[in-house]
Amino acid sequence: MRCHRARSLARGLLAAATASLLAVFLMVPAAPAPAADAAAAVASPESLPTVQVNGVVWDQEVVGSTVYAVGSFDAARPAGSPEGQEEVPRANALAYDITTGELLDWAPTLNGLSTLS
Repeated sequence: MRCHRARSLARGLLAAATASLLAVFLMVPAAPAPAADAAAAVASPESLPTVQVNGVVWDQEVVGSTVYAVGSFDAARPAGSPEGQEEVPRANALAYDITTGELLDWAPTLNGLSTLS
């Protein structure tokens, strides 16, 4: 008889605890949905000055205010220059100033095997 009472008491306590937890979870308000303009706070409508290439940049590395870019291209032009104007030869590697977009004189020649030639 004691065993039956203990089980009944345990079941009753478990049911009460479950009901209490359920009531607490139901009373907690749901997290508010993010504001529609939350993404706007992350992005900026201002354009960044960057050089333009006649191919593809595969990787960039920023060191201080200098950006080193490598890829598959043979010419580049300063930020804001129209296509075909102010182009200078660049053999798959270039450097530019991240704050102004000015194309720098660094212009090594890469042979496609990740070695300078």
